[in-house]
Amino acid sequence: MPETDAIELFLQTYDDQAIVALLDHAEKGKLAYSSCCCIIGAKKAPHALQAAINFLHPHAQEFYHHQVERAEPLGAAAEDQFYRLGETDEERRERVIPIVHAEISRRANGAQSAVSILDRAKESVAA
Repeated sequence: MPETDAIELFLQTYDDQAIVALLDHAEKGKLAYSSCCCIIGAKKAPHALQAAINFLHPHAQEFYHHQVERAEPLGAAAEDQFYRLGETDEERRERVIPIVHAEISRRANGAQSAVSILDRAKESVAA
């Protein structure tokens, strides 16, 4: 199994709402390596999370948040580890979803349960 330490550390920089949105995006089968909303870009996307995209798209400036996150500490390493999680986006999603769940559970070890965090954040994402 490929290394995931940079992914795990990078996920700690997500706020609760963003990590639940990432989980939802992955569980819907839309999380893709070739997307501005990959494991790193989804964190601060100024638009609805996107599936695979063409980075040569005429509106590429809308995808700038991905480059900003690549420049962050761990950003490039997390992106590289995400790529190495599998041969396909489907394999990558299969392997990253438990990592995202683990981060949500890690956060829940405080005063709230993981279910409570998920429910609250999903409600705000749905709104």
